[in-house]
Amino acid sequence: MSSPGDARAPITYNYTFTFEDGTRKTFTVTLDGDTLAAQRPPDRPLPEWTRLGFNQCPGCPLKTEEHERCPPAAALADVIDAFKDRKSFAPVEVSVGSENRTYTWRGAIQKGASPLVGLYMVTSGCPVLDRLRPLVETHLPFMSRHETMYRILALHLVSQFFAQRRGEPLDVELAGLRRRMDEIRDVNVAFCTRLRGIDSLDASVNAVVILATMGDFPAQKMMGVDMERLERLLREYYER
Repeated sequence: MSSPGDARAPITYNYTFTFEDGTRKTFTVTLDGDTLAAQRPPDRPLPEWTRLGFNQCPGCPLKTEEHERCPPAAALADVIDAFKDRKSFAPVEVSVGSENRTYTWRGAIQKGASPLVGLYMVTSGCPVLDRLRPLVETHLPFMSRHETMYRILALHLVSQFFAQRRGEPLDVELAGLRRRMDEIRDVNVAFCTRLRGIDSLDASVNAVVILATMGDFPAQKMMGVDMERLERLLREYYER
């Protein structure tokens, strides 16, 4: 039996992109089993656009004198390079393999790359995007908007359970969640500005645009019809 001090094994996701011309590109994302931080080779060469000061996000808490690179930019350098000559609406087949299952999806590159981009960004060490890192414990590529809302809401409510155990006030009105989602959306939008400043086609930029749109959805709809439906389901099947 493992003890609380035992390190968990790394978590690995393999993303394979098969393009119309028959070429393939595979990205292996390895996460630390305890922290869920992405593990990357040290001291690899990085392009200039990954420097923290290059189109830095407004309000970024990191300082250029302390951090040479933007964490999400450094994490995505290889992905951006791989897609720099691909148009966003070009068709692709994406296979995502993990320890317990494999997902296969077909469609435009911009949407196919979006979950990979998101996986790298939230495990990169960005102080804002880190708030979504616990979601990669159960990484679900190609989520619908409803699935996105449900998972983010569940993450927030579980965090409130632990906050209550520590004696902290509860965010029962979801004000803190809305604020965090707005901050995450702002980072995604600002990161698009960084990507537009480099020499590449639009696939990677549009992948981040999709993430920004998906991230904005829960903040806009949290108190709408979906919340009413969730309340109805919980009352019918759980609270009796």
